[in-house]
Amino acid sequence: LKTPTFMNDGSWSSSQKVAFSATWRREGMSRWGGPLVEPQLRAELDAVEKIVSQAMGTPVHVWAVKDTSTAHAIALPDGTLVVTVGLLDALHDEAQLVAILAHVAAHVSLGHLDGVLSQDPALSAQARRVLDHGGPSAPVLQMFERLVATTFDDAREAQANEAAQRALQSAGLDARALVDAR
Repeated sequence: LKTPTFMNDGSWSSSQKVAFSATWRREGMSRWGGPLVEPQLRAELDAVEKIVSQAMGTPVHVWAVKDTSTAHAIALPDGTLVVTVGLLDALHDEAQLVAILAHVAAHVSLGHLDGVLSQDPALSAQARRVLDHGGPSAPVLQMFERLVATTFDDAREAQANEAAQRALQSAGLDARALVDAR
């Protein structure tokens, strides 16, 4: 009998956050048109990943998806950052992309996603059970849809902005791009 890894208080364990993100990459990415694999873009995103990882002090990985109808940047619980082509098209330069990704990564490091993942206790418990024991991934994909639809309150957005701004400044990067990218 496999021992569940989820916590009794309803929070998600590190292994569940990694499994959640892997499930999205395996199954949920197709909902956004699949990964964008253009070599030049991948090289540019690799460079941005390195900059953001160094600035934030934690590794990040950026996935670009083909959905062009919206401008989205979201984070998965394991720190994977997802951007749409619509967002990439809307930005003026690399500094704005770095600033936005630093902001999104700050939501992860500040624990803001944990509240979203536990917002609906029944769905959260169901998704955690799927991650621990297998089964249909629908609850996991529903949790991802919840992450996409989430709008953090002004206080959390301000916290993420401040954390990103501090990280960018301490890395010697232009934090003004964070304001310009909004």
